[in-house]
Amino acid sequence: MRRHLPTDLQSSCSGGELGRISPVAAFGLFCLGDRLYHLDRAQIQTLMYLMLSVAGHLTIFPTRTRGPVWSIRPARILLLAVFGTRR
Repeated sequence: MRRHLPTDLQSSCSGGELGRISPVAAFGLFCLGDRLYHLDRAQIQTLMYLMLSVAGHLTIFPTRTRGPVWSIRPARILLLAVFGTRR
């Protein structure tokens, strides 16, 4: 069964902005770690893992509201779900 976003959410996410920004941010972070901070391979791998892990969990917060992320406080159940699944 395929689920569809309600129309009001589709219009706010229609361009796939997060899908285009995420790889650019990941590559930018890699370049910073490699070129600017001269991190070794293990440190860059750790940095990239943390970036991808945290970004995946925290993407829900900016996508749940139309305005600024801080304009509506998230429900406790959402906070528990996001921070309870962190390892």
